Amino acid sequence: MPESQHSNPLIHESSPYLLQHARNPVNWQPWNSSALKSALEKDKAILLSIGYSSCHWCHVMEKESFENKSVARLMNENFVCIKIDREERPDLDALYMDAVQKMGFPGGWPLHVFLTPEQKPFYGGTYFSTEHWKQVLTQIALLFASDRPRVERTASEITDALNISLSDRFKLKDRPLPKGKDMHPIVSKNLLKHVDFERGGLKRVPKFPMPSVWELLLDIHQQTGGEKTLKAVVTTLKAMACGGIYDQIGGGFCRYSTDGEWFAPHFEKMLYDNGQLVSLFAKAFSATRLPLFKKTVFQTIDFVRREMTGSGGGFYSALDADSEGDEGRFYTWHWQELQKILSEEELSFAEKHFGISAEGNWENGKNILHVCPSSGWPEGKKACLRESIEKKLLEQRELRVRPGLDNKSLACWNALMLQGLLDAYSAFEEKAFLEAAASNAKFIETSLIDNGTLFRTCTDGQPKLNGYLDDYAATAIAFSSMSMLTCESKWLMLAESLCEAMLSRFYDSKQSLFFYTDKLSEKLITRKQEIFDNVIPSSNALACRAFYIVGQLSQREDFTAVSIKMLRKICPMVLEEAQYLSCWAKTLISLNPPNYTIIAVGEKAPEFVRKIYAKFLPNVMAAGSIKPEKSGLLAGKNPADGKTTLYVCNENACLPPVFSVEEALELVRQTRREK
Repeated sequence: MPESQHSNPLIHESSPYLLQHARNPVNWQPWNSSALKSALEKDKAILLSIGYSSCHWCHVMEKESFENKSVARLMNENFVCIKIDREERPDLDALYMDAVQKMGFPGGWPLHVFLTPEQKPFYGGTYFSTEHWKQVLTQIALLFASDRPRVERTASEITDALNISLSDRFKLKDRPLPKGKDMHPIVSKNLLKHVDFERGGLKRVPKFPMPSVWELLLDIHQQTGGEKTLKAVVTTLKAMACGGIYDQIGGGFCRYSTDGEWFAPHFEKMLYDNGQLVSLFAKAFSATRLPLFKKTVFQTIDFVRREMTGSGGGFYSALDADSEGDEGRFYTWHWQELQKILSEEELSFAEKHFGISAEGNWENGKNILHVCPSSGWPEGKKACLRESIEKKLLEQRELRVRPGLDNKSLACWNALMLQGLLDAYSAFEEKAFLEAAASNAKFIETSLIDNGTLFRTCTDGQPKLNGYLDDYAATAIAFSSMSMLTCESKWLMLAESLCEAMLSRFYDSKQSLFFYTDKLSEKLITRKQEIFDNVIPSSNALACRAFYIVGQLSQREDFTAVSIKMLRKICPMVLEEAQYLSCWAKTLISLNPPNYTIIAVGEKAPEFVRKIYAKFLPNVMAAGSIKPEKSGLLAGKNPADGKTTLYVCNENACLPPVFSVEEALELVRQTRREK
């Protein structure tokens, strides 16, 4: 038979998630003008289904319902069925997730929302079993046909609620910014009461990594001290690195742990988690020198380079939780398998060290490897055995059917991984990390940016969709870091251009915040703004940070002013609920004195800047150039006596020049004591 009889319109899409559904008997359509027009012309309700390629329950519902011909018939006859990849269209995902939560339902994926032909939501939910789904479809179709006024009334009420501005919803008003000394104890106290000091992480189940929370606490500790603050970070990072959420054999973190002990994850691996966690563990190593943190960084970067990197330097989005239709199959082990692969001594060690057993420590006799407390083996012997076990199991695992790979490259997520590589290079001066970072930065510049426009996604060399606010902001931050670490002004110029684009395309001067979507993008039923940080910081928090960093480096007071205006609106909420606004809090702390800039000019400038960043000093920004610059932070700074020269500046005043990193850092320590 011809292909058209076996497929629906998703067959022409590039998203791996949409292509997974292209052979369903459901007549899925992508979100586009044709599908939306069809709903209006046929006066049919829209059934919007949102998910992503590595989503376990998305696969379950597909197998149970969307591959079922009788269910598909019910869907096709009564609705215009539209599928969305939430990673390609986070604007639609956030909008309709908000709508479902306003209906009183918990959010999650797969997300299902019923809309009027005008795209207004009136009912929704997440995963439905087949019988429940059939009931919902039947009831919604009947309601839409028999009581349209009720549907329209509900849809209008929900849409009106979605259009309430953040300022009105949270009573945001301009407030004076708190001083740094007043702020640190308030933020840390409010955060620490939510920390699980026994098992690490926040007091929630399931447990998500939440990298920006721990980075904020690490920043506060580095600036103010406090054993409890550091304990929260170290306990959490040790628990994650030793838990089942971390791939003990191949490196890399899964998305979250289903339990409170970091043991049993949903096994999908997302680029955004691993990029941010590389940053966090690298900084934590610089602060603590714990070998476990170093190993975690190196092993995770090895994983990303091995399994999630394209030939052009771009990073792929995700690896599936499932393989061969079974969640976690690729990552878990039966005892009988291990008996065949490992020596008797290795198996005995693995039983104690990785907490495995003949009965299995997870479902269906499977074992999830996780590191148990000290098993009494000598450290040297333990390291040797573990290395041998890791090598053997990784080689054996490579023979298995691999989880599905989502091979699209997303701008924001690539920028987070780029930042991770740069932070790892700062901590370890590993040349390969900088080379991978340079390759990725070049990929973003050439494949995702065209004539000032940043695209959201690129698959097989084809970019598409205008970038969203988090794409622009995260890329501006990463390019700024690239500029600082390499002393190449090109990257700062690109970061400036991205900030200019954010101001012209996304800024809401009335609210002193940014919209999530470009003003040239498709008009939806509301134009959303977001402020609350999640596993990825909110787009406005990233924008605030980008304008602060780029403003400082380029000496653009207009950029810095944007950041300050944003913080003045959010700061009262930051002080009260830092666990939901941790990225905002990080920038707020950066803005408050005592802060320092160290400027290096001369032949050894890149080397000096790297040495400064290796120390992990959150209140110190370093930048440099081999040759004198005419603009920005380096303007007017020249080498003295033919040597690479360092200038330590604080509150718009610079101290006399020095010629070594040690002297520069001593000046910072002296002036800090004086304050």
